[in-house]
Amino acid sequence: MKKPKSTNLSIRMEIDLKKEAEELFGNLGMNLTTAFNIFVRQSLQVKGLPFSVRLQTEMKSGSEKPSESCDEPEVIDAPSDGGNHTTD
Repeated sequence: MKKPKSTNLSIRMEIDLKKEAEELFGNLGMNLTTAFNIFVRQSLQVKGLPFSVRLQTEMKSGSEKPSESCDEPEVIDAPSDGGNHTTD
């Protein structure tokens, strides 16, 4: 059986983030390339990001304005069903 063609992809990532990801995925028995391929395949399967992405605003007590300490969006864990969303 012939192996599918592949291509190289170059992305920028903070050094510490890459090191942490390599350690995590290494503990899961894969490298960063395999993990990224899983992410892309799952994204294609669910036709979007395989997890929720939303802005998280923290309210200061007694204030109507969001806290300024919230500069980055919060990434919510993927659903335990592996991204297979169904409605009843």
